[in-house]
Order: sequence, then structure tokens, then C-alpha cells
Amino acid sequence: MKSLCLILLFLSAFIQAQDIPPMSSKYLIDLENILSNNEEKELRNLLKQISKLKNDNIYLLTVADYGSFENLDKFAYAVNNEWNLGPKGILIVMSKNKRRIRIETSSEIWSRLTDEECQYVIEHQIVPSFKVGKYFEGIKKGLVNIAEELK
Repeated sequence: MKSLCLILLFLSAFIQAQDIPPMSSKYLIDLENILSNNEEKELRNLLKQISKLKNDNIYLLTVADYGSFENLDKFAYAVNNEWNLGPKGILIVMSKNKRRIRIETSSEIWSRLTDEECQYVIEHQIVPSFKVGKYFEGIKKGLVNIAEELK
């Protein structure tokens, strides 16, 4: 029975690992195809600039669903760990299809970008633009606000 539980645990971890897309060095992976090529290019440049100025790594991932993960929080946590963004990493995961967004921060970021600040960025910078279908504008506003919050 014990070996069966271990096998099931291993298979569960393997299946969930397959749900995580491979990391890209381009700062942005738009699996949901909500951004135009020009919008992706502009956001990649913005993410690159923020990373150079603040010495932090910020990645944006859009997904239609979370695979076998039960919610976006668990999915974002797993992606952050799998991609190994390091102690100065920030991951923004959003799903237009599921109407969810999450900002996942690594250990050295917590004191500079709190959960409350992340929630403020989501509720007051990103979501208002999303509600009127302006995803690029919402993401851009959120990224600019995050850069300002990173003290």
C-alpha cells in the first residue's frame, strides 16, 4: 500500500510538471494569445528595462487554464518554483479565460512588494483595463506600477 501511494504521488507530480510551460528568456509567454506581436514586443522591452533598472526578474505568463492544478495560486507557485526565478523574481500569471490574475513574488521581493501592494496593482491598475477589454493597457499599467513599488 505504501509503495502504491508513492507511485501515485510521483505520477501526480509528473502530470502537474507537464502542465507547466518551459521557461523562456524573453520575459513573456502569451499562451492565451491575447496580445498582438507589437504589444508583446513592447511589453518584453518594458520587462527587460525594469529588470536592468531594478535588478529584478519579472516574467509574464498568460494561460487559458491551469492544467491539473486546482487554482491559479497553486499553478503560479508551481511555475515560480519550476522556472527557478530566484530570490529576486516576480511572476505575473493571468488567464483571460478564467478571469484570474496572480502576482507571485520571491523571497527578496516580499519586503519591497508586499501582498497588499500586489493586490492594489491588480485591483486598481490591471483589472479596470481588463474589464473594458484593454489587456495590453492593463498589463502595461501594472508593470509600470510594480516598477515604481520596487524600492
